[in-house]
Amino acid sequence: MNNIELAIGLILVIGAIAGPSVATNLVVLPTYITFVETGLPSGTLWSVSVNEGSGWHQFTSSTNTITASFDFNGIEYYYSWTSPSITANGATYYPSPSSGSAEVKGTVSIAFSTSPTATTYSYTFKTTGWHISDSATLTVDGQAYSISANVPDVEVNSLSGTVTWSISDSQGGGVPSPSSGTISGSGSVSIAFTYPSSGSGSGSGSGSGSSSYSYTWQEIDMKAGDSATLIVNGQYYYLTPSSASVTLNSLSGSVSWTVAQSDMGGVPSTYGGTVSSSGTTVIEFVYGSGSSSSQYYSYTWQESGLKSGDTAVLTVNGQQYTLSPGTAVSVNSLSGTTAWSVSSSAQGATPSPAQGSTSTSGYTTIDFTYGTSIGGLSLSNMSWMQYAGIIIGIVLMADGARRTNEKS
Repeated sequence: MNNIELAIGLILVIGAIAGPSVATNLVVLPTYITFVETGLPSGTLWSVSVNEGSGWHQFTSSTNTITASFDFNGIEYYYSWTSPSITANGATYYPSPSSGSAEVKGTVSIAFSTSPTATTYSYTFKTTGWHISDSATLTVDGQAYSISANVPDVEVNSLSGTVTWSISDSQGGGVPSPSSGTISGSGSVSIAFTYPSSGSGSGSGSGSGSSSYSYTWQEIDMKAGDSATLIVNGQYYYLTPSSASVTLNSLSGSVSWTVAQSDMGGVPSTYGGTVSSSGTTVIEFVYGSGSSSSQYYSYTWQESGLKSGDTAVLTVNGQQYTLSPGTAVSVNSLSGTTAWSVSSSAQGATPSPAQGSTSTSGYTTIDFTYGTSIGGLSLSNMSWMQYAGIIIGIVLMADGARRTNEKS
């Protein structure tokens, strides 16, 4: 019994530490799934196809139950399945759901009806014109989403039919245009935020308000596919070869602006200034001329590996930004040497790299890892079943070792 105890104890400890996926691989699971249909006329032949990892297998039945079973070792814990529409008594019956993944030894219910399942689609909302760190609420089909200067685009999936959407004024007073509408079918909508001029002004002209003017920023010599960020009074715009100029109307008073080094390292002939009357500034981009501490540039930090719902804090020159799954943070108008750091996530994931510095435009991917090995075991990520497995395994190994010593 001592050798069996040692083996079982070792399997329990390794499986508990490595996690449920590895522990599952150590056990042969029952390899069948039960499908139960409703809605078909009695005696109708129907089918499902199941992929257990090596290919698709079709199963049919004229009763309301199909048991899909395999000669397989059960390493795969979930199998993919699909069910086609059925024609019976002159009518077409559509399954709902028509596909999915099923747990081994589980049951799947499929409801057939003569109405096809609604086609779903995805829609993307893209925003521009933000003031730094501002945010607003986007509502799509009654569901609220946060959209901001740091995360300006939101993709909404699994939509069907005609959907109504709206977006609020931003927390900083930005007004979106358009602010609402309806959508149907995959696509995107662009929303521009504008900020009303604050105060009544103190210009020298007479009348009820100060005069307005238009101003244009024109790029030249930018490489194909390159882009640079132009910031005017805190609002973001982009200069590209295909959109070589940005013209803003209804400006008033003194307007501040800056332009960053381009994404491909193009150095702008001027980095910023102020304007107070109509006119044009030509910005020439030069490549391969090096960099200096006085230049403006932009830098992007891309998250990788965070679990759904987890977040971490990115700090750039003392300013904090939030990293969440699948997001990136771009910071513009940087100059000189910029120090940055990333905290461990709220759920204990460790970032790599965790800190650094930059003095030019660039891109860094922050990889987050959740500790599960003995050397870096993260106890907070373990379930009570893992704790129990480790304890029972240690007890069995200790008892097996004791019996071995007694025999010797």
